[in-house]
Amino acid sequence: MNITKKRAFRMFTAVLVIAMLIASSVTTVLAAQTEPSLTKSELDLKVSKTASLKVKNASSKVTWSSSDKAVVTVSSKGKVTAKDVGTATVYAKVDGKKLKCKVTVTNDFADGRGTQDDPFQVETFSQLKKIKNYRTKHFVQIDDIDGNGKTLKTMFSKSKPFTGTYDGQDYTISNFVLTKANYRLGIFGEASKKSVLKNIHLVDVSAEVKTSGTLFAGALAGQTYGTIENCSVENITFDITDETLKDADTKYIYNAAGGVVGRVSGGLITECSAENVEISKTRDVGGLAGAVTNSANVEYSYVENIYAEAGGGAGGTVGSLNKGGAHDCTVTGDLELSGKYRYDNNFGYTKDVTWY
Repeated sequence: MNITKKRAFRMFTAVLVIAMLIASSVTTVLAAQTEPSLTKSELDLKVSKTASLKVKNASSKVTWSSSDKAVVTVSSKGKVTAKDVGTATVYAKVDGKKLKCKVTVTNDFADGRGTQDDPFQVETFSQLKKIKNYRTKHFVQIDDIDGNGKTLKTMFSKSKPFTGTYDGQDYTISNFVLTKANYRLGIFGEASKKSVLKNIHLVDVSAEVKTSGTLFAGALAGQTYGTIENCSVENITFDITDETLKDADTKYIYNAAGGVVGRVSGGLITECSAENVEISKTRDVGGLAGAVTNSANVEYSYVENIYAEAGGGAGGTVGSLNKGGAHDCTVTGDLELSGKYRYDNNFGYTKDVTWY
C-alpha cells in the first residue's frame, strides 16, 4: 500500500472512530433523557407548607411513599406536605426504578403545626410578622412580645382574610408602629367570619396614615366578621389624614377607626377594653370600634380615657352603630369627643339599633 493510500485509510479510520463515539454519546444522552427522573432531588419546606413533585418520562403508574410520615407525607399525585421539623425522603417508584427526593422541614415559629390541636407558637416579633404567610392556620402566643419601636405592616386583605385563630394567652404585644395595607390598618387587616382573636393585649401602638379612599383602622384589626374576645388595647395613638372628609357633603366614603377594630360587620366584640385611645381624624370613631353593623354585637366591654375627632359619628365605645346590637358597655375617665353627627358617652351615630 503506497503512502497516499495509507494516509487515506488512517483518515477514514479516524473519522469512523469519531463518528462511532459521537453516535454512542448521542445514544447515551437520548437514553438519559427518556429515563424517568424527579423534577427535584431536594426540597426545603416550612411546617404546614406544600410542594408538588413530578416524574418526567414515566411510562407507567408512579407509586409515592415517605420514609417518615411524621415529617412529610406525600399524596398519590406527588403533593408533599411538611408535617414537622426534620428530614425525610420521598420516594417515587416507577418503571422498575426508585427515585428519591430529600426533604428538609423547618419551622417559622417556636413550635407547632398550625392546627387547632397543635397551633403554631409565636414567641418573637419576627415570628408575629410571619403569620401573614399562614392565613388559615391557628396560633398561640407563648411570651410577651416587644416590638422595640419597629414597624408592623398590616397583614391580611379583603381578598385574602385571616380565617384562623390567634390566642394571645393574656401575654402582651407592645411598642410597635402599624403601617396600612390595602386600605386596612391593624395587625389583622381583615378577619373572616371563621376567625377568632382572643386574649390579646396590645400596648403602646401608634400609626400615622393618609387615606383618599376607604380605611378601616384598629390596633388589633381593620375589619372583622368574626369574634374578638377578651382583648385589650392601651396607649393607642392614630394620626389619620382622611382626605375623603373634604368631599363628605357630596361623596360618601365609609371610613371607620377604633382602638380595637375599625369596623365589625356581622361579628362580635365581647369582654374587651380600650384605655388611653387617641384617634384623629376620620369619619366614624369610637374607643372600641369605629363602626358596628350588619347584625354585629358589642357587649360587656369598657373604655377609659378616649380622645377622638371624627368627621362623622363619635362615641366613647362605638362611633357608628347601624343595624347592630349593643349592651353592657361603659365609658369612664377623660372623654373628649368631637363629631359631625350625634354622639354621647357610649355610642355615637345610631340607626336601626337593637338595644338589649
